[in-house]
Amino acid sequence: MTHLRAHAKINLALAVAPPEPVGGPKAGWHRIASWFACVNLFDDLYLHRAERTTLERRWHENAVSTSPLDWPADSDLCLKALRALEARAGRPLPTRIVLDKQIPVGGGMGGGSSDAAAVLVGCSRLHDLGLSAAELRELSRPLGSDIAFFIDDQPGPAAPARPAIVEGFGDRLRRVEPAPAEVVLFFP
Repeated sequence: MTHLRAHAKINLALAVAPPEPVGGPKAGWHRIASWFACVNLFDDLYLHRAERTTLERRWHENAVSTSPLDWPADSDLCLKALRALEARAGRPLPTRIVLDKQIPVGGGMGGGSSDAAAVLVGCSRLHDLGLSAAELRELSRPLGSDIAFFIDDQPGPAAPARPAIVEGFGDRLRRVEPAPAEVVLFFP
């Protein structure tokens, strides 16, 4: 079993370009320039080798804001991340994924992206794939623009990613020092 913490992030600064034109490879995606920083709010992921892949999503008992977790499992970024790893490995990687959520859904805090990053990192380790952080970031690019941010070379599996300036479609990422400030989050 592998346990990882998937931290939420906030945008300390954000500029968003208009959507890319229809017909292009990133149609509908937006180029960004942002300063991302993780906060002390996280989802817990538990990954187990299994006979077949399953995804169990539930709200953690301490979650401050909950909503239905009713989207189809096949569209969940956790399973999309696992499928990308399977394609890279060239074989099935049957995994039981248990997701204990605390990061609000749809709040712009990158919960789904952070969870997907944790699945990439954790399942690479669980299934002995030996992929580097750089390889996992590259694998994450088709899944979403901020997943790569959460795959940091330095912290351990429970530590948040270091702050970064993120540009383009998340493909240009430069780690920076933490902001000398505190943030208070409100969940209406």
